[in-house]
Amino acid sequence: MLALFALFALFTMLGPHQALAAGKVPWPQAVDIAPIDAQRPLATELMLFDDPSHSLDAAAVLRQPDWQAVTPRTLSRGFTRSAVWIGGTFVNRGRQPVTRWLALDPVRLEDVAFYVVDEAGTAAVKRYRSGIGAPLAARPIGSAQIAFPVTLAPGEQMRYLVRVQSRSALFLSLQIWEPGAFQDAQLREAIVHMLLAGAMLAMAVISAVLAVVWRDRIFVLLTATILAEVVYELAFEGFLYALFLPQGGEWVLRSPSMAGSTSVALFSALLLWFLGFERVRAWRWIYLAVIAAHAGVVAWTAFGDYRTSASIAVQGTFLCNLVWVASFIDGIRRGIPNARLILLAFLPDCTTLFLRLATVAGFISPEWSAGTAQIWDSLGVLLLLSFVIGGRSRQLVLKQKRTQQALLAEREATREKLEQAVTTRTRELREALVRADDAVRVKTDFLARISHDLRTPLTSIIGFADLIQADGREDAERGRIIRRSATHMLGMVNDLIDYANGRDADALSPQPVYTYALLDTVAQHGAALAARGGNAFSVEIAGNLPPVIELDDRRMQQVLGNLLDNAAKFTEHGTIRLTVTGRADAAAPRRWNLCFAIADSGCGIAAADQARVFEPFVRALEDDHRPGIGLGLSIVKLWTTRMGGTLHLDSVPGTGTTVVMELLVNEMDEAAISSLRMHEPAAALPQIDGRGHRVLVAEDTAEIRELLRDDLLSLDFDVEVYGDGAAAVHRLSSADGAPLSLVVTDLLMPGASGQAVLHAARERHPGVPVIMMSAVPAHQSRDDEHFDASLQKPVSLADLRNTIATLLNLPRADQLTISTAIDVEMLKLPSKSLLDEARMLAELGAISDLLDWTDKAAALDPACAPYVMKVRQLAKRGELDELQAMFSGSVPAAGVAP
Repeated sequence: MLALFALFALFTMLGPHQALAAGKVPWPQAVDIAPIDAQRPLATELMLFDDPSHSLDAAAVLRQPDWQAVTPRTLSRGFTRSAVWIGGTFVNRGRQPVTRWLALDPVRLEDVAFYVVDEAGTAAVKRYRSGIGAPLAARPIGSAQIAFPVTLAPGEQMRYLVRVQSRSALFLSLQIWEPGAFQDAQLREAIVHMLLAGAMLAMAVISAVLAVVWRDRIFVLLTATILAEVVYELAFEGFLYALFLPQGGEWVLRSPSMAGSTSVALFSALLLWFLGFERVRAWRWIYLAVIAAHAGVVAWTAFGDYRTSASIAVQGTFLCNLVWVASFIDGIRRGIPNARLILLAFLPDCTTLFLRLATVAGFISPEWSAGTAQIWDSLGVLLLLSFVIGGRSRQLVLKQKRTQQALLAEREATREKLEQAVTTRTRELREALVRADDAVRVKTDFLARISHDLRTPLTSIIGFADLIQADGREDAERGRIIRRSATHMLGMVNDLIDYANGRDADALSPQPVYTYALLDTVAQHGAALAARGGNAFSVEIAGNLPPVIELDDRRMQQVLGNLLDNAAKFTEHGTIRLTVTGRADAAAPRRWNLCFAIADSGCGIAAADQARVFEPFVRALEDDHRPGIGLGLSIVKLWTTRMGGTLHLDSVPGTGTTVVMELLVNEMDEAAISSLRMHEPAAALPQIDGRGHRVLVAEDTAEIRELLRDDLLSLDFDVEVYGDGAAAVHRLSSADGAPLSLVVTDLLMPGASGQAVLHAARERHPGVPVIMMSAVPAHQSRDDEHFDASLQKPVSLADLRNTIATLLNLPRADQLTISTAIDVEMLKLPSKSLLDEARMLAELGAISDLLDWTDKAAALDPACAPYVMKVRQLAKRGELDELQAMFSGSVPAAGVAP
């Protein structure tokens, strides 16, 4: 392509053509088309007339005396405004009618007409019209190359004229073809050009991929250059007209020069950065001028006078060829990498240029340029672009290697410096490590002390709460509240210690929990908070809730507790209400939407502050002196978001505030609960004697059923267990069977409910107490039928034993006490090691551990039972000072091993 543009420029600069001597020229010798079985070029068998006015018709042209004999030189007209007339004669000397096709090159001719001259040679009739100025469908032969059919009968002779006028350059070539051979040649040429175009497009894809991988602007320019070259090839060979713009017109005419100038500008930019000419000042300005000039030519050829702009474009391209070759030679002299490689790759393109110059001079037939020239030119471009891709890839690889080598050298230098630094500062680093180890030990010791100081009081509180529950006193419910609150506080303390130790303390731990047990804990906590400000607290559960749901109950208690604490903090002598509603999700089975609404009649929150109260360290009333630092609501929002819930705030200053939390939860089976009973130390469980008493247990959850059975059997009760309500009702309604002392039933069971079990017990065993143990509260169906006691799950064995002892009037074994008049010094003491252990537990306030210690000491030495019993009594009353004094004054009896 580049060579072709240079050819046009050189031919244009050669000046006007010199005509042959004027005068009457006879018609050329007739060409016999009968023996032509493939293709025959036409040159000397033609005559030519140049019409500068491009206004003469065929009759006027035939009368002109200035016809010339055609030579290869006269067919190369360059850019001309004249209309060129070509005349010739065909004859059929064969015995059969013959049809041949007269073909003209190049394919870019704008207007071509074919005339048949009469026998007198004075007039002509236009038979066909072709060229890119007309639609492809209007051509007599539908191919990209201009062709006219010629049919002669045996012995018939035909004189013809061909008129050519075009704003594109005229390098004319005529051939007479056998139709089949013409089509085969066209097909072969199209295949070759499509293969070349496909190869260039594949190269463009490779270049684009390399541009993305390497993030290299040179590959971007190379991709654009290849695409512009493909468009130029398609336009130059007529495939753009035949395949994409069959209507013809201006853009078909202008596209070759536009695409050619674009590819020249892009190729110049590619060479500028690829060969590094931007570092050479002179070449940088020359290349930038070339790029700018061709960018202007592209706009000129697109919208201006095409003949003039195209002529200037090819002249500029010829100059570009000279600039490129000169820059390559100078680059070789300067030692620029790849300059020699590009010059060698550019040689085929230059060779094509010289061959075309020989065609213009008449040394080579124009038919050569009609077919193979553009193919060789495309092959030269392919070779050149391939060298550019290979050279640039090699540049980038070498650059990467140099970068790696530089990094390795820098790394080696850094390593040597580090070794020097290590050698010179070993002592300082060792001292720093020692100081760091000391700091870590100090931190570890501090965390250990904090853990001890925080956990010990809570452990004592939990131990005393267990004792209050185990005694079965009237304030046992308070012991349960204290234990739940202390356990919740202990969990938060553990989170704090985990966070200080670098572990994730903010992870959610969803697990199946009893819904009503969770609400009961929250309600007890809320009642205590509300009572501090003289507020009335109420809980309303609207409708039924699933008995067991899956969530992080500790985080849920923290969220609701903070909301209740915030309501109690800003409400005095008012009301605080917790409303819980549940709605089953129709789209998802066993999925519930729970809504928790906490409303108070406090001071309310201003509208301007409602949007920011959930931010950390923000308080709506900045001048308020109530305790707190503004973190409670931010913690609520944090955990609500993590649990997938939403928060809504509605507040009116002076009236009150309502905070609504909505949460989607899954309903779970009771068997999925990991801990079906409350954690209670064995020492805190009251011991009762169940001999002679039979208990019926109705429970559908196998794990709870086995737990109750095993615990009651350990107390010497006779136990009957049933896995559904129907079986229990059948047993109660039957006259057979041993008499019962007690019935323990669940409320929700298959076959029959706990209410049915209660009804059956009242009918057949009216004096037998019935205890309900369920995850949901009971709804009495008859005024005269009530459960004797209701216990809420999870199971508390201490509550169950105390309830059974109360209903059956059974004494507790731990009520047997030794006389306070007995002198402790007269009792047999345990070993010194056991006494030291007990003394340490008393100092820590570990009540539950002390009770476990009494069991261990009694088992190891039964002779010490009175002493151990005394310790147990004092521990259960929380007499820590007396215990410490008792242990400090105790000396092991003689003969007792230390």
